[in-house]
Amino acid sequence: MGAYSIEVDTHVHTVLSGHAWSTLRENILQAKLVGLRGFCITEHSGAVPGAAPEWSPVSMAMLPEREDGLRLYHGLEADILSPDGRLCPAAEYLSKLEFCIASLHIVAADFPRTEDNCTQAYLNALDNPYVYVIGHADRVAYPCDLEAVVKKAAAAGKMMELNNASLIPARASGRGNVRTLVRLCRKYGVPLCVSSDAHYCAMVGDVSLAAALLSEEAFPPELIANASMERFDAILRRRRAEIDEYDRRVAYAEVNREFVY
Repeated sequence: MGAYSIEVDTHVHTVLSGHAWSTLRENILQAKLVGLRGFCITEHSGAVPGAAPEWSPVSMAMLPEREDGLRLYHGLEADILSPDGRLCPAAEYLSKLEFCIASLHIVAADFPRTEDNCTQAYLNALDNPYVYVIGHADRVAYPCDLEAVVKKAAAAGKMMELNNASLIPARASGRGNVRTLVRLCRKYGVPLCVSSDAHYCAMVGDVSLAAALLSEEAFPPELIANASMERFDAILRRRRAEIDEYDRRVAYAEVNREFVY
């Protein structure tokens, strides 16, 4: 195991996303083959054409938490729809997840992709209590003030994603942004989820390009959120406790709204 290996892949798609190529079962077999201890099921939201409907987190209750010795984390890649940070799916569905990535995708975010708009979209999404991590903020299609976003993640106690797919040759133009993201996370002490963004089973657990860049940058291994399952689970427990407290406050305000003036 290398210094930047992972035990949990935090970004994995199946055919349910509409444009991925493998089934959940195929992803499980690959995860076992490469020695993962678990992975996050992170389908695209209903805002992406061909993906499962907005209410799909409800049906995740039918999936086991463990299969063939692997931990299956019930997650989602939610779509940021506008600069005000509005997400798909709605809060009632996000609340059912164990893990949530918030990302921008051209097919779902129908607004001018200026640096100010994209920066505000990320900053406001970080205010959402159900968001755990911002996904692939390095992509050149969504220009943003990366330092502002990473600083906000630090203040909010949330994570950023280092997406292996951001480093493939077809996305070479964004490599400088990826390096900047890594340096900013080191500067501000923000944990990184190092993920494959697998859309085909052979990609599950493959973070080789990301690991090479982390090594070049001498990134602190202790800031890799998913380096071990135990570290990842501890982060999720803390986030879940914060979400539960938020939900209690919202429920209390709703029950007592007639007394609020």
